Amino acid sequence: MMRSLHEFVSKVIPNMDLARTISVNYSLNDLIQMFKEYVRVTPEGPRVWTQEKKLSDRDVIMLQLVAARISSLSGTAPADAMGVAEIETATGL
Repeated sequence: MMRSLHEFVSKVIPNMDLARTISVNYSLNDLIQMFKEYVRVTPEGPRVWTQEKKLSDRDVIMLQLVAARISSLSGTAPADAMGVAEIETATGL
């Protein structure tokens, strides 16, 4: 049994270390500073604030997900996950 456990741990731990080296986890302050021109947290929820800037649909969706993450980290929303219907409603796409 110890041998199996050792084999398992020796396979999993290097993968966890590799995952940590490539993962990015920005703080709330970092996200606000990077996206303050594009994202606002309103009473209706997090929103993309383009102010007549031309953005692709892809960029608007990405910014909406960033807004959801900011809202989650700030405690104004329970989770940073959004379904397709929620994204459609929030972005108007």
